[in-house]
Amino acid sequence: MGFAKRASFPVKKTMLNPGETLFLYTDGLVENTSKDGKTLKRTKMNSILSSSKDCGEVVANLSTEVNLLWQGNEQADDVSMMALTWHHRVDKKISQIS
Repeated sequence: MGFAKRASFPVKKTMLNPGETLFLYTDGLVENTSKDGKTLKRTKMNSILSSSKDCGEVVANLSTEVNLLWQGNEQADDVSMMALTWHHRVDKKISQIS
């Protein structure tokens, strides 16, 4: 999410099955640092994503983790997170429309 005059990004389609979660975040989540220069590692983030039972828990658990990591250190970049879980089946007629 950002602004650039001539930015071009690839568009990809995917289908979520019931119960699958899509997690979106800005770069501040993995680029902000602790006082000693540590960042949130993607392996830690993946572990939290895998062990969280729902969208609310994903965001809450990651927020807790980075707040502990960044404790007392002013952050250089903002952080946005959004988790969406698909709960319904896809109607075949709708899914065939491209």
